Amino acid sequence: MSGKNPLGVSKEPQSYEGVNFIVPIGGSQIVKAKRDPNSNDKKYPITTQWINTVNNNTWILTSVVNGSPTWVNDTGYINNDVTGTSATMAPNNQYIADNASLVTLTLPVTATQGAEIQVIGNGAGGWTIAQNAGQTIHMNAVNTTTGTGGSLSSSNRYNCVMLRCTVANTDWVVVNSSGTLTAV
Repeated sequence: MSGKNPLGVSKEPQSYEGVNFIVPIGGSQIVKAKRDPNSNDKKYPITTQWINTVNNNTWILTSVVNGSPTWVNDTGYINNDVTGTSATMAPNNQYIADNASLVTLTLPVTATQGAEIQVIGNGAGGWTIAQNAGQTIHMNAVNTTTGTGGSLSSSNRYNCVMLRCTVANTDWVVVNSSGTLTAV
């Protein structure tokens, strides 16, 4: 999650973009980050955990480059809100397909065994996971066509899937999903 504070927890209740959170304490490297849109900048340490008090999601501040913070959620995934119609995915990232048209998300060319990817549907157009040469997605007894002709797609805008790489660079397995997915 880049550029937005995911909201967090510590000792002093605060508000950011209308949501309550508490600022954490700890970490090793100090960076400047906004505590509240109506207050002065405050220094917060990188690697500090922040907990959203609305849904208790934990986020970690990993860096601030040119004033833009980067957050990783508690699962270690970097969140990517895909508002365009395509993106190339990276291992251990989470993608929110967020467009009124179909969003095509392409598997990474390289991934180590055990790498994960999450796709979360949000936009009305749904999503499709495209493959590169030699890649296959396995979903129970169903496999996608190996290579660029294969894909896995949502049937509803809110369908979600978690994939885990089981053979470096080429094979991905659906380890969790919601809704009906279509394998080609």
